[in-house]
Amino acid sequence: MEFSRKVFVTGVSGAGKTTLAKHLSASTHKLYLSYDDLYNYHLSTTAEGMIEQPVSAHHANSIEWEKWGTEQSDDQIDAHILLGMASERVYELINKEGEYVIDAVPAANAPDLLKFDEYLKKNKDCSIIVVKCKQESWLNRPNQIISQHYPEKKEKFKKMYDDFYYGFIDTWQSKWKNDMNFYFYNSDDSTFCNSKEELYDRT
Repeated sequence: MEFSRKVFVTGVSGAGKTTLAKHLSASTHKLYLSYDDLYNYHLSTTAEGMIEQPVSAHHANSIEWEKWGTEQSDDQIDAHILLGMASERVYELINKEGEYVIDAVPAANAPDLLKFDEYLKKNKDCSIIVVKCKQESWLNRPNQIISQHYPEKKEKFKKMYDDFYYGFIDTWQSKWKNDMNFYFYNSDDSTFCNSKEELYDRT
């Protein structure tokens, strides 16, 4: 399977995206970039503490996300400025490197969605690989195992899973289907699917 020069591997935490990203990096001889090592989570946490609900990428899409800042309070604007700053190192490297595999799509909030859209206008040789597994198998993986003992946490994890695959992914595919290639990977059986519909049917 041929991939673009710049590959973004995405999925919920624990779905297997980092494992796949490292494998693709080795097999295609592309640089591996760790999103967690580059993203400033301290700034992100500070920003999220300033307002009750930062504008997420898929919610921003439904409210004319290009104008997301025009109807926000001062605290919301300041928080989203911090969110934009949190990803500066990520964008510095993906703009610098010619070929790479990174284990995330840096577009999880409104400011980064805008930045990623601008990035795609200048960089057409990009692919997104969506990594998904069955929700129950995901909930039983080590980093979600705590949810088995706390029903309220289990429901929170389920919502996060659904929001990602039926919110973010739908938004990204609708927005960028003409700008980049989308691939779909089932981490339960380590196989690529022919479409999102096939992946979702199987998981």
